[in-house]
Amino acid sequence: MRRPLKALVIMQLCLTFMALCWYGMAPFMQELYSFRARLFLAETVLGDKDLLSFAPGEAEKLEAMRQMSLKLSEPERVRLEDDAAHYQEKLNAPFGAKLGRSLAIFIRELPPLLTAQLILGLLISFAFLYRIEGAQQAVWLLPLLSLLLVIDNSGRLKLPPTPEEQLYPTARALEALGSGTSARERFESGWRLWLLQNWTDKAPPHENALYRAEFALSHALIKLHRSHPTYDKAALYDKARPNALLLLAFGWNLFFALTLSRKDPYERAASLDCPHHSL
Repeated sequence: MRRPLKALVIMQLCLTFMALCWYGMAPFMQELYSFRARLFLAETVLGDKDLLSFAPGEAEKLEAMRQMSLKLSEPERVRLEDDAAHYQEKLNAPFGAKLGRSLAIFIRELPPLLTAQLILGLLISFAFLYRIEGAQQAVWLLPLLSLLLVIDNSGRLKLPPTPEEQLYPTARALEALGSGTSARERFESGWRLWLLQNWTDKAPPHENALYRAEFALSHALIKLHRSHPTYDKAALYDKARPNALLLLAFGWNLFFALTLSRKDPYERAASLDCPHHSL
């Protein structure tokens, strides 16, 4: 195969492999990070002193959180403990369960057209590299599947906003609210002011006002996570994707198919890839 075309095929192979790894490794990486963040949030609201091993300077804050959690109703406190246990169980899931989750993502959760496109992208790339007959015709399946995926995507429900997106303001809004000479100072002062304005009935002058605001926000965030579709899965893969990303994939696959099918990709391959030896 001519070197420019071989490089193009290897690029397609790498892109497809990265996408497969992104979805296949989700239960081992992205989802674990998400569950760990939620566990940390629940333990912070409960004032779990085990967190001092990670944040030794937060003893006062954790004690304030613990005191506020004790004032919650007994059913709600038990539910918070159940949330923490739920996320801990997700983190401690055995390798087999995580592997089964990876397979479930490909079999049941990803759009079938996307799964087919990824698998065919891998197979067709290998077919070109190993000079398997029919690869030039099969390559047109990739832009076809990409186009069908764009059409299918329009009929899928959009991803619901995450609990963080529902509750947290944007960084730009916080900077506009705060004061200071640097962007960091404006962000931090804006964050404190936003907490006091939105998560306390009023801002009393004593030092626990900020802790009470953080507790109220964190508690509300945990309750939103309970009712969110990602409570058990941490991520949704069957919802609509950004059209710009799908159109970019279609454009790439169309370029790939046009380039590889225009003429014989193996023309002069012997002279380029293999040295000739004269007797």
